[in-house]
Amino acid sequence: MHDSPQIKKRKAQNTITDFVIKTTSSQQTQIDQSIAEFFYAANLSFNAAQLKSFAKMIQSLRPDYKPPSSKMIDGQLFDITYEKNEIDLKEKLQSKSLILTVGGWSNVRNDLILAISLHTGTESFLFNTYDSGSEKKTAKRCSEVVEIAIKECEEKYDAKSFAVVTDNENKMSKMWQMEIALEQDNFDDSISNILNDMAIYSESVYLEKQLSIVTSALNILQRESTSISEAVDVWSNLLKEEVWKSYKSFFQKRFNQAITPVHLLAHMMDLKYNREHLSTEQEDIAEEWISNNCPEYLPGVMVFKIKDEDVFRRQCCKKM
Repeated sequence: MHDSPQIKKRKAQNTITDFVIKTTSSQQTQIDQSIAEFFYAANLSFNAAQLKSFAKMIQSLRPDYKPPSSKMIDGQLFDITYEKNEIDLKEKLQSKSLILTVGGWSNVRNDLILAISLHTGTESFLFNTYDSGSEKKTAKRCSEVVEIAIKECEEKYDAKSFAVVTDNENKMSKMWQMEIALEQDNFDDSISNILNDMAIYSESVYLEKQLSIVTSALNILQRESTSISEAVDVWSNLLKEEVWKSYKSFFQKRFNQAITPVHLLAHMMDLKYNREHLSTEQEDIAEEWISNNCPEYLPGVMVFKIKDEDVFRRQCCKKM
């Protein structure tokens, strides 16, 4: 009998390189870029890359990796990131209709700073910032900067700007007055027809009225001093507005989502309103809640509701 001995393969001995995370050249490039983009996004000083604590942090994360220097972040990596963002921006803005928003302020040297953003309707992008330096801050200069931005959008991204939004700062207001004076004689017939269409004008006035009601309601609801009883009053007034008649079902749905039995109870017990906005059904909902959650207070609520003068002074039962 011939037994062939089994030959066992010898297990390779571990070396020190097996315990070290190696960074390939492609990984080095990718991590460099990610670190640089973090610096740009966080608006950090590039000199932070030279701090010992930064190097220590990177060392603890990946000992084999050497982070980029401040010179690389300020130079080569910055250029790569800029080109990458430009390509991405061009893809997103290509042939789009844009809204330009312009914000202006003064720095500590009283130089004019303008920031221009682009809006597609779903996304917003910071397009450019302009520092006037020693130039005089004028409405004319603001207008020139905006016109340059509009032209640049067309040339770089093939995107049309159909609206420009600014604040009401004096220079911005003067800029608009200048633009209107320059353009009023250059409108084509289609634009003139729109501006002179009384039906469109009437509709815009009606929409403004609707929005002013909502704005007033939001101003009250967002105050820190607004009570939940007052919130019921605001919502109830919205439901009664004639201009919102076609949207009543929507507001009623939102009312039902926002107003709870506790709101109704607070309104019912508020002398300022004296239950003027509550229906019988809403009062029943409030009473059922107090009966189920705090039954010991139900008798007091009912006595207050019927204005029992043996319990409450007559003055207390009058609307304040």
